[in-house]
Amino acid sequence: MATIAGTHNNLPVTLEFTLHALQQMQSRSISEKEVVQCISNPNQRNLPTNSPDRKRYRWYVGIATKYIDVVFKFKSPTEILIITAMDGP
Repeated sequence: MATIAGTHNNLPVTLEFTLHALQQMQSRSISEKEVVQCISNPNQRNLPTNSPDRKRYRWYVGIATKYIDVVFKFKSPTEILIITAMDGP
């Protein structure tokens, strides 16, 4: 796992990445900076997930046709665990 600093609702948080998230980010060419941007400044919040304790945010990259979704859960009010990241279309 990797850990970096970020913000959520303008408050400082620690982002911890699961191995699965890091692998998916690498295979999809998604950077840690893009994940931080998605968590810090999402264009859409609370998209559907398959688990009630998880959140899914979307951030549009540049033009509104490419986006990054990040699925995460709160470990504590200041700690976020990144489950996975995906891009589309």
